Amino acid sequence: MKTSAVTSVEDWESYWEDNFPLKYDLGYVGYTELYKKFLKPGGSCFEVGCYPGHTLLYMAKELGFKVSGIDYLPRVKTRTPTYLAENSVIAEELICEDFLSFKTIKSYDVVISNGFIEHFINFEEIIIKQIQLVKPGGIMFMSCPNFTGLQYIFRYFLDKKSLQQHVISAMNLRKWRRILEANGMEIMYHQYYRTAAFWVDEQPKTRWKRIAVRKIEGMCERIDGRFSFPNRFLSPFMVSISRRTS
Repeated sequence: MKTSAVTSVEDWESYWEDNFPLKYDLGYVGYTELYKKFLKPGGSCFEVGCYPGHTLLYMAKELGFKVSGIDYLPRVKTRTPTYLAENSVIAEELICEDFLSFKTIKSYDVVISNGFIEHFINFEEIIIKQIQLVKPGGIMFMSCPNFTGLQYIFRYFLDKKSLQQHVISAMNLRKWRRILEANGMEIMYHQYYRTAAFWVDEQPKTRWKRIAVRKIEGMCERIDGRFSFPNRFLSPFMVSISRRTS
C-alpha cells in the first residue's frame, strides 16, 4: 500500500511532547459511555495509532481487555510500556511500524482507531485494512474530528495548520458507511458526537486571532453544556461503531 500520510513522525513527536503528559485521565480517553454501551468486556483489543496508550489503559483497566496496538512513533516501545506498567497494565503486544506496511494473521474482538484515518489521502484503504483485523462478530470503533461546516470556516481563519494536516474529505459519515457495509460490517452507531466544541493545537500569534479563539471556545462550551444535538456544523467529532458479519 503506497503511503499517503499528510503528517510525519516529526509532526507527531512534536505534538505529543508539547501537549500531553502521560498520566491516566479519563478526559484524555473520551467516548467512555460508548465503549461501555457497545463493547462486551473481556476479549482482545487492538488500537491503530495507539500512542501514548490512554485508550489501551482504559480498555484494560475498566473493561478487562487484553490489549495490543500499533504506532509508528518509537515512543510506543519506550514510553508506552512504562506508562501502562505504572498503572498495573501489561500490553500483549506494542508494535512500532507504519500501519500501511503492517502485516499480521492475527484478528481481534475489538479494533479501535481514534483520530487516525483522516491523516491519509487513501483513507478508504486504511479503513478496509482495519476491518481485516476484526474477528467475525467483532467490533470496530472508529472516530475522527469533524473539520467540516462551521468548524472548517473557523479553522480556515484561525488554525490553517490543522487543516493542512488533515484530509477533510475523509471526514464524511456517508463515505464511511459505504465502505463499511461493502466490506461486511453491520452499522451499530454512526453519527456526529457532541453538540459543539472548538480548540487549536497552537495558539495564534496574532492578538485578534487569540481573542477569536477564546470567544469561539467559550461559545461552543456554553452551547455544548445546554444542548445535546449532534450535527455536521459544530459537532467536534464523528464516530462509527460496527460489527463484522463475515
